[in-house]
Amino acid sequence: MMEEAVILSRAKIGDYLACPRRFQLRYLEHLPWPTTRLDSKGERSRILGQQFHTVLHRHFLGIPPGSEVQSDPDLGRWWQLFQSFEPHIPSGVRKPELTLTVPIGKLTLTGRFDLLVIAREAVHIFDWKTYGRARSAEELRQDLQSKIYLAMVAECGDVLGDKVLPENAVLTYWFATVPPKELSLTYGRQKHAENWAHLVSIADEVEDRMGSDMFWPLTEDRDECRRCAYQILCGRGRGNPDLDEWEDAEEPSPIEPTLP
Repeated sequence: MMEEAVILSRAKIGDYLACPRRFQLRYLEHLPWPTTRLDSKGERSRILGQQFHTVLHRHFLGIPPGSEVQSDPDLGRWWQLFQSFEPHIPSGVRKPELTLTVPIGKLTLTGRFDLLVIAREAVHIFDWKTYGRARSAEELRQDLQSKIYLAMVAECGDVLGDKVLPENAVLTYWFATVPPKELSLTYGRQKHAENWAHLVSIADEVEDRMGSDMFWPLTEDRDECRRCAYQILCGRGRGNPDLDEWEDAEEPSPIEPTLP
């Protein structure tokens, strides 16, 4: 296998942890995804999630929403909920839809933040969730997105102006439930050391395997196979993933790959 530059992301790391072989097929061998269309419900969820993020992007740039918030009832409801229950956003420099990139081992890690606020005493990350239930603080602390986003801000603080200490990074999730739920996670030096060491070990493992022509290991979790359209290539199924397993269609999923 020819080595190539790999930019890691939350979606790619999630795929690698779910099944190294899936990562190899998708991102290194670039095999077409066998199933390319969502069901009608999943497709609508994906589109509405993207539209809501666009509405909030415009909002934080000082641009009022367009007619889409009146034409779709779900989108209009989310916008009304956000206006009525907007999370507490501190004063500071606001950077909506900001992409950051940091080196990790011999590879690169990238992430896009719905909203980053550089305040006097802290850097605040905001992430908007539309579909799916509101999750608990403990669930979110263990979530790969939380670990990556907080670690990235702590690692690339110099790019944001001043070096960001891990204890000054805060991640807030806003769930468009009824009523909306807002939940903030704090960070710290010990937690960052643990998170970053884990992420670096994943990057090192990926980099080590990239020089091999061998098949990367298949997951031992057959539930992952049931959700994966590559299952037919691995002799583990018919190639039609179970769409019901995916709650939050605005997130990158194995149904509709988001690159990088």
